[in-house]
Order: sequence, then structure tokens, then C-alpha cells
Amino acid sequence: MTNSARAELVREHVYCDESSTSSDRFMVIGSVWLTPLCEEQLRSRVKMLREQHQYPHELKWTRAGGRRFAPILSDVIDLFFDSDCRFGSIVVDRTKKRLHPDHELAFYVHYHWLLRKRYQAHTQCKAILDHRDNKDRGRLGDLWRVLNNSARKDYAVPHQAFLEVRSGDSRKDELLQLVDLLTGCVAWHLNRREYAPGASSGKRDLGRYIAQRAQRSDRLVPTSPQCQKFNIWRWTAP
Repeated sequence: MTNSARAELVREHVYCDESSTSSDRFMVIGSVWLTPLCEEQLRSRVKMLREQHQYPHELKWTRAGGRRFAPILSDVIDLFFDSDCRFGSIVVDRTKKRLHPDHELAFYVHYHWLLRKRYQAHTQCKAILDHRDNKDRGRLGDLWRVLNNSARKDYAVPHQAFLEVRSGDSRKDELLQLVDLLTGCVAWHLNRREYAPGASSGKRDLGRYIAQRAQRSDRLVPTSPQCQKFNIWRWTAP
């Protein structure tokens, strides 16, 4: 690859988390894609919001529970929608036949499909997944290799599409907390949790707010493949 071709590549960081992996019908894996500059700006603004709201806790979907959600959560949602980053998710019906009898392997196959479909050929990415205790310690290395093979197959890219796939600690990382917040909301709506007896009014209100910012009416639903800012992909087996 020439130096000019390398210069045209856009670096992106991808933060990923999952929701409803064991109990609900629909499992959701979500991802936030952003450039290093956008990441730096978001982290700085989230830090300012923490100071403004005097809020030391994790920014997670579970924090929206109760009668009211913490005001900082809607402010963080505004940061996402007003910034140059994008969200992509894959929705998997857990009642359907698994891709593989190995549950852990099937889980990472879905991760592969999400990252493969949302990847853009002019970019070079680093993916950070919320930490999971895997039986096979080589899962992330395998995911990294398969993603790069897929990018070469899909786009004939001459460069390494994914420089790195590693885990991160959501307790210490605001970007992993952001994707938890968005992914949790998608899972809440797709599993129709807002209609359950005793549903949290705080989650209902924050979910409606996120849906409206995503230019939906009151709840999130699967989107078209062309939707870039906030994509919800209802996955079906290839």
C-alpha cells in the first residue's frame, strides 16, 4: 500500500456490549463507532457532565430504573446524537435454532456478523468489547482473524481492516457504558419490556426519549440497512 493510500484511511474505534443474553427472547449486541478525535471530545464532555451532575456512578441502562432516570443519562444521549459517531446493533431471536451447538462460539459468530456488516471499507478499526469470561481464551483472537478475512473477501481491502480486537472494563470506560445504555434500550423495546407489569417508569421515559432522538415515534424497532446513525438489524441466518 502506498503512503497516500494509507493517509486516506479513516481510523475508527468500535465499542461493543450486549444485552438480554440469557432470559429474554431477543438478544442484542450493540456497537458505537467513532473516530479517535470524536472519542476524545465525547470523553471530555462526559467528564464535564459528571462534574456538573455530581454523578460518580456507571452510565448504564440499569441506572435508568425506578420512577425517574438520572438527568445525566439524557444529557449523555444528547452527546451521542449530536456528535459524529454511529450506533449499530444486531438483534438475535434466541428461540430460533443456534448457528452452532457451542453457545459461546455462536455468540461470537453474531459479533462477527455485526462488525462485518457495519464495517466501512475506507476505515481501519480497533474493536473493544466489554469483558466476558470465555471458556476458550482465544475467542477474541479468532474474531480478529475472521473479521480481517471477511473484509478482504467483501471489499478486497489491501489493508488490515481490524488492527485489534480486545476486551475492556465497562466499570472504567465511559464509551462501553454508552453502548450499554443504547443496547439496553434496544433490548428493552424489542423484548417489549415496557409493557410488563411493574415496568420501570424511568426506563420507559428514557427509552421514549432515545427513540425520539433516533427519529422514531415512541419506541425503537428494526431499521433499514441504509440507516447509518442508529441501526437496528433484525438478524436472520444466512
